[in-house]
Amino acid sequence: VAMAGEARDQRLARIVKAVTGKNRPAVSVSIHHYSPNGPEHSSTGEGEFGAVLLKAGFKVVNAISDRKADMEITGVDDFSSAPGRGDLFSARVVFDVMVQERRTGTIITLDHQESTASDVTFPAALQTAQADSVDSLAERILPLLAQ
Repeated sequence: VAMAGEARDQRLARIVKAVTGKNRPAVSVSIHHYSPNGPEHSSTGEGEFGAVLLKAGFKVVNAISDRKADMEITGVDDFSSAPGRGDLFSARVVFDVMVQERRTGTIITLDHQESTASDVTFPAALQTAQADSVDSLAERILPLLAQ
């Protein structure tokens, strides 16, 4: 949970600083959400995770990278509109992720995070809620990756 009044850049700096291990494996991120057309990549979820990982010194790779991932973060996100607040739109996001070693298949952790946010448009509220969920997950997952 973010401290009251903590700006996102301050929160990210705190998360990165808390990653104390020297190990920085190559990590791939694949987050999906389900639409009427079938599963789609969550560009915000994957992008936010990738940005936090890079900021913490991890190498982020994908299927076309020369280097294969040492660790894989996979999962799903789901979102919905939440009750509005005055003239603001609200979004609720749920992330379920799994972190596993690619070579051995060993599952390092399974995690779940829910967030809500309000903003002047629904897409802005959704992006804020997604970023908050990813930050909360990263706060718990990055130290595990660095061991």
